[in-house]
Amino acid sequence: MLSYFHIQNFKSILDLTLDLSFAEGKAPNRYEESDFLPFLGEKNRYVPILALFGANASGKTNVLLALSTFQKIMLSGVTGMYFPDKLNSKYDATTFDICLDLNGQVYVYTLRYNQSGILFERLSETTKGAVLFEIASNDVSFNKIATREYTPQRLKEIFKVECQNEQKQQWLPFLTCLFKNYKRLNATITFIGNYLFHGIEIYRTNNIPLPIGLEKLAKDGTSAAIEEAFNQIGDLLKKLDIDINKMTLNRQYHTLEELGDSGRLDSKQVTFLGKKDNVWIMDEIHTHHTDINGHDVVFNFSEESAGTKTISGILGVCLSALKEGKVLCIDELENSLHPYLLKEIMRLFKDKRYNIKNAQLIFTTHNTDILEDDLIRVSEVGIVTKDLQSGSVMKRISDFGGKRNVNNFRRQYLNGLFCGLPYPYI
Repeated sequence: MLSYFHIQNFKSILDLTLDLSFAEGKAPNRYEESDFLPFLGEKNRYVPILALFGANASGKTNVLLALSTFQKIMLSGVTGMYFPDKLNSKYDATTFDICLDLNGQVYVYTLRYNQSGILFERLSETTKGAVLFEIASNDVSFNKIATREYTPQRLKEIFKVECQNEQKQQWLPFLTCLFKNYKRLNATITFIGNYLFHGIEIYRTNNIPLPIGLEKLAKDGTSAAIEEAFNQIGDLLKKLDIDINKMTLNRQYHTLEELGDSGRLDSKQVTFLGKKDNVWIMDEIHTHHTDINGHDVVFNFSEESAGTKTISGILGVCLSALKEGKVLCIDELENSLHPYLLKEIMRLFKDKRYNIKNAQLIFTTHNTDILEDDLIRVSEVGIVTKDLQSGSVMKRISDFGGKRNVNNFRRQYLNGLFCGLPYPYI
């Protein structure tokens, strides 16, 4: 689970912590008997959802963009990834701290870098107070992860060869190097690396094509898995009162030679065309409706409304996140969705039947209707505001004294109690 993500000096953010801790003190009365999750975990408690509100240009998207940038750095290094605050030069480097609770063990990974390269990197296990490794410029400490085969000296050589450039400046995180190339060195680092690389998914838009959601849910890619995933999405669509009786999928695989000229593609009602391992994947998706005479009428999926297409793709990535216990982040989740559908997506992550692996949903939104629903709690609403002095900052409703879950958060938010509102005047 994600405990927190701390951001310093990234775009409009000078110093902000995306906090997912359960901040209500004691657990709700008789919460074990409820169908819904007030928190995840037992020893350490975290929220299953976090909704980010705020005025346009307050920095909500930058919070998710910072997490996305951190993930890109973990994949391919810091080159071209330095985006400091241009309006306030308080800091001369960007720092990311991410805290993960993995099966009750809490780890903090810190990365500080600037235009030149990585300045500081550390992985620590807070449960035992142990620093697994630390790199401050060229001063390295690898003793905690060293083995008989991979001595501290050998690890230093690996660091110099694989993580530094010709100017002896570190450009690639050492954690990335170890995870990608030395998986047998340390099981803990492999576990953490796997979560950072694959356990967090970020979408800059909610416009996720259904086949993309399908691929995420049917992880092994077999025909049976794809069919099962497709049926899961279709069953949920019907539960959401979408006017579709059923959906059918015809997936075909073709080499470039088999496709021939582009005219052949035009003759097919291809809903999705993608490429994987030099093979073109062609999906024909159809939906079935009932006409006024009770007859079955078939539509190409592309003929469905924007809302139906949007919710279909979202369901795929949501079900995938729930299945694997991931952190799912979506910017402007409510676009093209009715408020009731937005609430049902939130409900998936709060429902004990669906969220059995501690999945978390983080999203930005302007939809204040959800603030009236008793599903959302004081720890699950973040308000992002921005000024020149402090940059973008975030406070949760739980940070405002005396706020209880029975309060009408929507009315209080729109009345300006939590700030995070635009004040237009034309």
